[in-house]
Amino acid sequence: MHPSNVALITDAQQTEAELIRGQVYDNMNERYAFKYEVKKDLKAYFENTNGARDALKADVQDWKAAGKRVQDMYAAAWNYQIAETKFTPASATGPAHVELQNPVKVSNNYRAAAQADQDLGNTIKGDIAHFNQAITPARNVLKNEINSQWVPAAEAINKSDVQIFEEVVNFPQNDTQQHMDAYHGHFKNATAGINGPQVHAPFAHLMAVESSSNLTLNEQLAYGSVFLMAMIAVAALSNKGKAESKTVEFDVEDLEMTNKKESKKQIKKTLKDIMKTSNTKVTLM
Repeated sequence: MHPSNVALITDAQQTEAELIRGQVYDNMNERYAFKYEVKKDLKAYFENTNGARDALKADVQDWKAAGKRVQDMYAAAWNYQIAETKFTPASATGPAHVELQNPVKVSNNYRAAAQADQDLGNTIKGDIAHFNQAITPARNVLKNEINSQWVPAAEAINKSDVQIFEEVVNFPQNDTQQHMDAYHGHFKNATAGINGPQVHAPFAHLMAVESSSNLTLNEQLAYGSVFLMAMIAVAALSNKGKAESKTVEFDVEDLEMTNKKESKKQIKKTLKDIMKTSNTKVTLM
């Protein structure tokens, strides 16, 4: 059978491809719908809690002002205590002495500051409780949307992902082998009576192809040989580039073995340098 008579894509494969393609589009639409649902529910939640959140922002500003007053009360109590502390230095008749005047007043100042601090804490707790109570209806609506819409939608998307993956993995491939067999048969008939060289690729055992391959043994060896030669060529070019990058150039004069004649001026300079290093006086005639 001529290979052109064998369909590359069978009816079963086309049907499966159309099914997977449709699933992919459905999956994308499910994601868009899920995103739209989430944004819609969150928008409704924020709109329904605007009043409560604005009231809480105003309460927070009151907390800050009240907290500043409490800090000032503690600072005033400490400063009053220092002001009412009297120190008497030591003398010839007695040791040094420190005394707190008006101790009740000092204690009352600290107590007032602590009470204001406690009142502020109770106010904060009450404001938060009032805020939670105000947003409870909206929060219950959002919770119901999460449980009834978000979670099922997320699970459906996950199920769709798994289904698409499995469809792709199990895509029918059986007819591909039929096509390859027909191609090999046509090639064999076209080359009938022609002898070919028996070649053995070097290191063929290292490039062995599993029996499930669609290529014949000779085709595997031929392709393996081409692949090996390509690798050798790349390695040779790479080594050549490295060798060229490490080339060292020498001047011809550096390799000369003959003695060069030095001028009288050069000899005088050399002797002068020797004299400097050895403190020897040299007279040049």
